Amino acid sequence: MPAHAVPARGPMLADASLSKQAALLGHGVALGDLLQIGEELATGALVKPFDIDVASGAYWLVARSLSDLSEPAAAFADWLRSEFAENRRDSGGR
Repeated sequence: MPAHAVPARGPMLADASLSKQAALLGHGVALGDLLQIGEELATGALVKPFDIDVASGAYWLVARSLSDLSEPAAAFADWLRSEFAENRRDSGGR
């Protein structure tokens, strides 16, 4: 490839929050987790230019024993699971 055809590179941000903020400020495009940018997509602050989703990892709820959590921790775990379930329903199970 000729040297003049090599595109200039901008910043490459490894942190999803920094990438999201940069995109919100108009500094370019970002790959993002739909769980983290759902509100911005819903309000139109960010747009999804292509109808493509790519699985990028997993989230784990970890404790020594989920059945022995304190009441506040159990409430948090239940809330977290319900949020993920709701998001999966809203996004068609992806």
